[in-house]
Amino acid sequence: MVAEVVGAGRGAAARTAFEAGRPIPLRRGGRTSVAVGDLVTVALRGRSAEVLERHGDASDPEAVIGAVVADAGLDRDFPRGVDEEASEVSGRMGVGDPGRTDLTRQPVLTIDPQGAKDHDDAIHVEREGEALRLWVHIADVSRYVPEGGAIDREAARRGNSVYLPGTVVPMLPHRLSSDLCSLLPGEERDAVTAELLVGADGEVSERRFGRSTILSRRRLTYPEVDAILDGVSTTPEIDASVRLAGELAERLRARRERQGALVVSTGEPRFVLRDGGVERVELETQTPSHSLVEQCMVAANEAVAEYLLARDRPTVFRYHEDPAGPPVERMYEQLEELAVPLAALPEGPLGPRAAREAAAAAAEAVTSHAATLDDPAAAQALSGLVLRSLRQAYYAFDKVGHSGLASAAYVHFTSPI
Repeated sequence: MVAEVVGAGRGAAARTAFEAGRPIPLRRGGRTSVAVGDLVTVALRGRSAEVLERHGDASDPEAVIGAVVADAGLDRDFPRGVDEEASEVSGRMGVGDPGRTDLTRQPVLTIDPQGAKDHDDAIHVEREGEALRLWVHIADVSRYVPEGGAIDREAARRGNSVYLPGTVVPMLPHRLSSDLCSLLPGEERDAVTAELLVGADGEVSERRFGRSTILSRRRLTYPEVDAILDGVSTTPEIDASVRLAGELAERLRARRERQGALVVSTGEPRFVLRDGGVERVELETQTPSHSLVEQCMVAANEAVAEYLLARDRPTVFRYHEDPAGPPVERMYEQLEELAVPLAALPEGPLGPRAAREAAAAAAEAVTSHAATLDDPAAAQALSGLVLRSLRQAYYAFDKVGHSGLASAAYVHFTSPI
């Protein structure tokens, strides 16, 4: 278990770090190189504990993150067999892959948060008359992970990558997650591509899928994309690509809202670490750049889901049920108490469709009201009330539909790493 070293009379004890518990005396032999205030991993030896690993002082954020990783049972390192297989895969990458479309001349862009450790999706948009053609490129992980091999088995055991402030515990070995499966600028990479034609009304009229080779022209961050959308100039090619993608995203967003999608402005804290401490905590809120990427990825996810459904192929859907009436009614009561202007609810019990429409209307009202507030935390709290009135989404083989997105079918095609 992970514990903090505390004083205990003339000796020391281990007190569980992340949950309540009684201090356990440390063995004298196990207190070597540790001091009161340290975070450690210990093993129980009868009525005492033995220190197995020291993570560092509890006031050091990096030590805390290391302790969290240990407490969750996560492994930063990979078994030797996984690393060996990753090296073998790397050595075979020069071998051709028949049937893969060469799209390396396409001016592809990646857009990610600041400090992103991997880049697993990229986009490109071109104008075709009144329509816009979108390419969403996703790192072709299956190209690098032999089915049933050591990497595949270890990835299944881990389940996902885990992101923590300043670090990540990856699902795939670093040779893949940070290199071969990462769509790095200036490097040819294999991808799975969804190609969609989006009309002026935001409707998708064409859908094509295939394996490709791409060459990212540039890695952009969300703030850089926001600046370009606001009129800041970089290079003519990059500016044109970003603004065309913004136009396409706006078409998709408008169509989705017409269908009744729930639009809730949310944010995530971002910890800036410096010199062994937390320099500041920033609230990263949704901006036009976030919406640009989200709309492109959602459209690709829906297109893949529709493709699989049409061919009766088994898959795992992301299912989100319509909200229940009572939680939505309670949410309206809370928002009214907080002086958020709302339209009246319909008379009588709310059915699933009415509850979804009411939740969407409340989200829109909260977004408008939040824009008048000077307190970002208060705006986030109001959005939280809306989110808590909804059901949780989950994965399912046999249930299709996503209420929050107003989507008939949705999969997580765009989340491979």
